[in-house]
This record gives sequence, structure tokens and C-alpha cells, in this order.
Amino acid sequence: MILLAILPIFIGLNLQNSCAQDVETTITTEENKPNHSYVIVNGYACIQAKPDSAVIHIGVESKNEILNDAIEDNTLKVNSIISYLSENGINEDEIQTQNYSINQWVDYSNLTKTLDYNVYTAITYKTYNLTNISDIIGELTKLGVNKVSGIDFECSDISKYYNEALVKALENADAKAKSLCGDNVTVKTIIEETTNFNSPCWKIEAYSLDNNIMSGNLKICAKLKVKYAF
Repeated sequence: MILLAILPIFIGLNLQNSCAQDVETTITTEENKPNHSYVIVNGYACIQAKPDSAVIHIGVESKNEILNDAIEDNTLKVNSIISYLSENGINEDEIQTQNYSINQWVDYSNLTKTLDYNVYTAITYKTYNLTNISDIIGELTKLGVNKVSGIDFECSDISKYYNEALVKALENADAKAKSLCGDNVTVKTIIEETTNFNSPCWKIEAYSLDNNIMSGNLKICAKLKVKYAF
């Protein structure tokens, strides 16, 4: 009787010592299964996918001592940019003005100096042609774009790859549970810890090489917390 009472305690201690940092262990019993134990394991996996579109963030900044001249310069450049994008296969509904601002610069070292007005328009556009992004941006700079604040690569079928990552995450959890408790383990509960697979569980890997913008791969990751009986 004494040996049976202390046996679960020794099992619990051995499991705690053998677990990795991303493994939680609990030893519990059920009324109808007095010697049934559990282990909780985190499963993690990532899938790489090629992006099929990109959102480019650009801006046009115009400065002038006369406000109307700054506004006119900015408007002309923005109109030329939108026309160029439309002529090069970018649909109008994929072009959007994100921000428009007018500010006056202040020279605190010389308050008598004439101050410039700053007019800024931020634009985003979406393209499905990933081979000529750098060429398009190069032409846009000639038309007045003087700020490029970012490029977001996207994949239209993220959910497909995320589901694949979920399957691999479960396989990863299975392998951990079996290494800890042997092959005779049974899944009891699964908790999905990455319910929003757009962010932050996938991230962009992009880089620039010799002025060519390369899309790289998207990394779509999934994480599960799985409870096993053994």
C-alpha cells in the first residue's frame, strides 16, 4: 500500500527533469482510471510559400515657400504617378492614398527666415507582377516619388499553407510526447495557439540585391498545445 501511494510522485519528478523548455508536464488521475497520467506538449512548425503579390508604400514630398505652389507641384506629381501605374497594369482599385498632409517648416535658429511649406502624399499600390518591382519604382522616382517606406509581400492562399503547418505542428508534438512517454500515447485535447495566421505567425523574408528587389519566401508558422494520455 505504501509503494502504490508514492509511485505517482516519483513519476512526476522524473518527467519534470526530462522535459525541454517548451514542454509542460502534469500528472493527474481520473476517478475511473486511478493510474492514468498526462503530458502537455507544445508543437511548432513552419511552411515556406512563394508570395504572389506585393503592396508597395511610396510617397511624394513637395516643398515651396508658397503654399499653393507646393500643393500644385505635389498634385501634378501624384497624378503622373497614378497615370503611370495604371498604364503599367496596376488596377485603379489597387491604388490608394494613405495620407495627405500640409506642414510649415520652422527654422528656430533664424525666425526671420522665410519658411517652406511641406506637402506630402502617401500612396500604396498592389501588384501581382513581382519581377519588375524595382524597375517600376525606378520610373516612379523619375516622376516625383522621393520616399519608399516599405514593401509587403503577400500570398493569396495563406490558409492552405497554414493548415499544412498545423498538421506538421501536431506531428512535432507527437514526436515530443513519444520521446518522453513512449509510443503508447493518446491525444486528449488540442489547443490552437496561433488563431490569427496573418500576424504575427507568418513573417516576410525579403531582401535587396544589386538594386533588384527579391520577394524571398513567406514563412507561415503554427503552434499547438497538445495534451496526451499515457
